[in-house]
Amino acid sequence: MSYALQYALGIASHTPFWVWLILAGLIYLGLQRTRTRELSVPRIIIPAAFFVSLAVIRLILGRFAEPALLGTVAGLVAAFGLLMVVKPGRQARRTAPGRLLIEGEWFSLGLILVIFSVNYGIAVVSAIDPVLAASDNLRFLYGFVNATSAGFMMGRAIAYLKAKAA
Repeated sequence: MSYALQYALGIASHTPFWVWLILAGLIYLGLQRTRTRELSVPRIIIPAAFFVSLAVIRLILGRFAEPALLGTVAGLVAAFGLLMVVKPGRQARRTAPGRLLIEGEWFSLGLILVIFSVNYGIAVVSAIDPVLAASDNLRFLYGFVNATSAGFMMGRAIAYLKAKAA
């Protein structure tokens, strides 16, 4: 077996089982978004609020390090750009008071997998080389990914809530 394959298998085998359960749950949630579904307002707001809270907590835990703040600003700009391209408001229609019909899309699954992969990669790097984990580049990437995901999800929730009646 090649060294790279052995290394990858070593990383995967030392990953706690609960991480794989989280990945399975995230894939399930992403696949749910590929189907057209009717959701209540709380089911739209709560996940977005969760990701925003998570991004803020990570900034606080990182003591607002400058690279993480720069990554956060860049991530918010990227989220705004994604919102302009994806235009999630076009995919939602009000069906009843407090209910929205949201068209299925594949973008969310891809975004979920990217967010998980980057956060998993950062956790692996942190476990293998703690000095590298404290580097400015990794802090920037961490801030960027978390702000992009939180900004996009909050922006998408707002766009959904502004949807017109069908």
